[in-house]
Order: sequence, then structure tokens, then C-alpha cells
Amino acid sequence: MQKQSGFTLIELLVVIAIIAILAAILFPVFAQAREKARQTQCVSNLKQLGVAMTMYLQDFDEQFFTRPGASAPNGYWQEDWWPFLLIPYIKMKPQDIQNPKENFFSCPSNPVKMSPNPRSAPLPEWGLRPTPRRTFEFWMSYALSEHVLDYPAIAMWERPAESLFILESTGRSPNNPDSPADTDIDCGQTNEIWSGHSGGLNILWMDAHVKWLKPSLRGNPLDSRNWDYPPYCPGGDSSPIGPWAPWGWQRR
Repeated sequence: MQKQSGFTLIELLVVIAIIAILAAILFPVFAQAREKARQTQCVSNLKQLGVAMTMYLQDFDEQFFTRPGASAPNGYWQEDWWPFLLIPYIKMKPQDIQNPKENFFSCPSNPVKMSPNPRSAPLPEWGLRPTPRRTFEFWMSYALSEHVLDYPAIAMWERPAESLFILESTGRSPNNPDSPADTDIDCGQTNEIWSGHSGGLNILWMDAHVKWLKPSLRGNPLDSRNWDYPPYCPGGDSSPIGPWAPWGWQRR
């Protein structure tokens, strides 16, 4: 009688062990490759916003984010709704920002739900859908440096290539990633900076170039005081320093 051929139990266990070892080696590599692709998409998003910013400045006398008229009378309007002033310069509609996909304002590694302060309202022609709480939320992973609105003339900024314009951000409460985020950030809120791209973040600088940066920290990043760069400002939005300020590191 012919003897049947097949795997022994030991051979099967060896094959399974080899597959497990290969999986343990390759899965982290695949995960890193996926994250690198998402980081590249984030860079592409910010570059697109940089082009939009440049076009906006050309149309509005080198001034950042002017109010569109009497339909937006609130003094905080630009702070709350600045993304929508760039949308006409990119290939998306205002309603698209309420979807995390195909949205130039949303990083695939860090989709964040923004909820502007109810002190102001969007323009009706944008067609945004309100939430059941009658607020307006949209997906945006980036926050504008609030100091841009404090000093809106590009000519005021002495070193645009070293000045922060748009940074990646977390929610309002870094301890609760599901909390809605704010549309702007100042140098007293460095704990709201998101640095999940291999320990760093993509930044759109004021001259429209995009660069990855690994923050310089002295401790827990949830404590703003531990941030050396981008620097924490003890005086908050009233006394910016370094890349947050038009005058850079010089004393005002």
C-alpha cells in the first residue's frame, strides 16, 4: 500500500511560526507606509491652502481675511470663519468641508471636528447644515495662528518664511480627542498643537511653504508651558514671540 504524504504537526507549527514572524515584521512596515502616505496627503492639502492664501492676498491688497461686508458684522467673524474665505480659491464647495473626505482642510491622520463659537454665523449662501443643537460644525485639522488676524497686513511680518500661518491642531480639550476644536490658535495654547506625524506636524508658513517640524518639548505636551518650539507665550495672545510675532524674537 502506498504511503500518503503530508505535513507533520511539527512542520505545520514551523510554518505557522514563520508566518507569524513575517507578519510581526511586515505589519509595522505597512502601517508606517500608510501613515507616510497620509502625511504626504496632509502636506498636499496645506500646499493647496498656501496657494489659495497667496491668491487671496493678491485680491485683497495684501491683507489677511477681511470681512465680506455687512452680512458679517461681528468682530470675531474672520476668526471663526476664515476657512471659507479660502474655499473660492480651491476645488471644493463650502458644503464639502462638512465631510472629512475630499476636503483640503482635513488631514487623513487627524480628522478633527471644528465648531466655531456661536457668537457669529456663517453666510447663508454657503448652505451649511446645522446640527440638532443649531450649531455649525465641519471637519478641519488645521488652525490659523490668531496673531495673523491681530496683524493682518503681510507687510508687517518681517520674516514670513519663519512665521507660523496654519498648524495642525487637536480638539479644544487635548485630553478628549472627540471634543470640537477651535478654528484658530494662539501662542498661549501650544498644548492644542497636534504632532502625530512621526512625532511632528506639518506647518504652512506665511510665505506659503510647507515644512514638517518636530516640536521641542521639556515635558508633557498637554502642558503648554513645556513647549520650547513652537514657543509658549506666558502672556498668551497679547504678547506673541518668535514665529508667532511680526517682529520675531526681537523685543517689541
